[in-house]
Amino acid sequence: MVAWDATRPVPWRQLAVPFLVYALVVNGVFAALGKWDPPIAVGTVLGGLMYLLVASVFVKFGWNPPSFKRKPVSEASPPEGSRTPGQAPAGPRQPPAPTKRTNAGNPRARPRR
Repeated sequence: MVAWDATRPVPWRQLAVPFLVYALVVNGVFAALGKWDPPIAVGTVLGGLMYLLVASVFVKFGWNPPSFKRKPVSEASPPEGSRTPGQAPAGPRQPPAPTKRTNAGNPRARPRR
């Protein structure tokens, strides 16, 4: 387990954006269904504050949520048409060649029972 690191910065904006999207969707759904009340908004805000508190503590312990991870430029997919030898070709995949077990497309073969 990683120890608490007080110097590790907490990315508040990156923590808050997923919650804000969730809060807007939930309140929008309740409003569309005609069941929205002020306690729903208060509960959503309080839940968001608890989420931010717990997530900030986890970040101080070294947690890196999947939404924070970005691919480095070196790992990004190469542009179209610039593949290295050994990579599968781009485009539709060809069906495998017929074999004895697949009946090889022989129409005179015995039907299966």
